[in-house]
Order: sequence, then structure tokens, then C-alpha cells
Amino acid sequence: MKAVKRELRKRQETNGDCGGCCTRIGSWEFATGTICNRKDAKGLEPSPMTPLTGFEIASCTKPFVAVAVLLLLEAGKIRSLDDAIVQYIPQVLQAAEAHPECGTRTIAHLLSQRSGLHDFWQSKAFIKAFKQQGRDRFWPPEDCLLYVLPLKPSFEAGTSYEYTDTNFVLCGLLVEAVGGQSLHAFLRERVFDPLCMNQTYMSYREQVPEGDVSHRYEGSKSLHA
Repeated sequence: MKAVKRELRKRQETNGDCGGCCTRIGSWEFATGTICNRKDAKGLEPSPMTPLTGFEIASCTKPFVAVAVLLLLEAGKIRSLDDAIVQYIPQVLQAAEAHPECGTRTIAHLLSQRSGLHDFWQSKAFIKAFKQQGRDRFWPPEDCLLYVLPLKPSFEAGTSYEYTDTNFVLCGLLVEAVGGQSLHAFLRERVFDPLCMNQTYMSYREQVPEGDVSHRYEGSKSLHA
């Protein structure tokens, strides 16, 4: 098995694309690499990863939010995915002083990334505030929306595709408004616990399970340093 790992690493180093292979193994559990967490930024040595190492899943959260929306649709609490979001979260749009066209976007537009709403991660004003206020600050979703909802959408809904976090921030707020509980509580009760996802949690919102958590880099720069 060590030889397999060495060969996979060698191919990965020489191949600019993401390589992979398919093999049938009765049972195989291994980990390779090191964990770089916030403590490491202070000069401590990173610890090796294990099969139990947790990972920040970042935008892989979006499918979970989509599941939450569909559960509410299945329960009849959302009438249709073609409903405009203003029908469910008017107070969110009002607080953000949203452009009138933003409220006409449907739930389906948000889920399919075809709303034309701007991404707050592409807002220079948001990035400046994010850097000034520290990477460890918890940003309430409503605060993020202030930077983009006042803007006219970049294209007519449904006519193009543009991946943005804004769409799923709004979906999360919709889940809270319609489901009557926080997003993390809804996911815990309806998704994580039923599926025995005992090591899955929402950072900043829930107690972190014991153990180190590996996280993202952009190039050589840690996003949490």
C-alpha cells in the first residue's frame, strides 16, 4: 500500500490536473500530509493528519443548504421553487436596502446560481472591511449582504450563470425564516443527526469537536493566519 501511495503522489506532482484511480480494496484507511491550523501561524510545528482529521468543507456547505430548502418544499412550507424570495424574506431585503430587482429573483434562481446577484467576495469594499476587521471575526450573513444587494443584478434572472456565495446566504436565511429555527439547528436536526454525521458542524455557530481542523490556503497564504 505504501508503494501505491508513493506512485499516486508522484503522479500528482507531475500532472497539473487532478488525477485519480479506481481500485477494489476490502478495507483501507490512511492519511498523509500535515495540519496547518491557527496555532501553527504562531510558530508551532504542524501535526500530521490522521484518518480522523477534520476539514473545513467551505462551499461544500451549499449542497446541505439546498437539501434544507428542498426539505421545506417537501413539507409544504415553501410553496414552489419558482416563488420570488421577497415572499419569504422581505425583512432581509428591506434591511439591506436591496435593489428592487433582487426581490424578484426566485428560489430556483438562487439554487441554480442564475440570479445575477453580485458576490460579496468580489466586492472591494467587503474585502477591505474583511481584512481590516480580522479574519476571525464572525460575519453575520445580513452584514455581508449590505455590500451587494443594493446593486442592480448583473444580468436578467435565468439568462446566464454566475457562481456567488450571495445566492446561498439568502437560501440560508430563507431556511431560517421558513423553518423557524437557525440554519445550523435545522441541519443538525434534519440532516446531520439522522445521517450520523457526528463530526460535522457549522463553525462559529456550534461547539467544535475535539481535534485539529485542516483549512484552506490561497497559494501559500493561509486564510486563517
